[in-house]
Amino acid sequence: MRNDLVEPPTPEELKNMSQEEFNELVCKCVEQDENDPFYEPPSRVKFIGCLGIGVLAAAALVWLLLRKSGMFTMGIPGVVSSYLVGLLFVVVIALLARPIAEGVKEVAHPAKRAFAALAALVIMGWLAWQFVLNPILDIPCLASPSSVELTNAHVDWEDSGYYQLEGDDAEGRPCVFTIDRSFYDAWNRDDRDATVTYLPHSRTVLSVDVP
Repeated sequence: MRNDLVEPPTPEELKNMSQEEFNELVCKCVEQDENDPFYEPPSRVKFIGCLGIGVLAAAALVWLLLRKSGMFTMGIPGVVSSYLVGLLFVVVIALLARPIAEGVKEVAHPAKRAFAALAALVIMGWLAWQFVLNPILDIPCLASPSSVELTNAHVDWEDSGYYQLEGDDAEGRPCVFTIDRSFYDAWNRDDRDATVTYLPHSRTVLSVDVP
């Protein structure tokens, strides 16, 4: 056991410490860490990886906020946005998989552990299906998207912040599509018919034609 450890200063000592004394303390702490047999120097790859993940998370957050405000939801920007969101959830799922698995293993009761594992699989599976698999399944449909003719069409704004186009298809079933704010603002409230071209799995709207 080492007995020459550098004792951390108290808040009062740190407050009264000169710049030279502070620099000397930092050097001693660094030297102590480097001499510690269990010390592992920070990896440049890990640092760059964490920095990249942080930048990606910040960019994704801004992108999601812009989508929530009614941007990048239709047409080519909407398609690109769905794949960027899918990429974000791939990273999120990959980062959460290990700590969730370790947390499930620590549950002592077998029944509770099985329930926790099932709940984690359901949640992760739903996220993967909703945000990752659906955009992938839409790739073959980019050249031949689906379309539906709506009657009783109208636009609406949800409290969640999304703008929506609602109407009934040829069989009278209600259909709801997410639209961007510019389309919402330009919609003529007297229009009641619309043809929506969209990707069938993610339901990303490519265009809306009004007769």
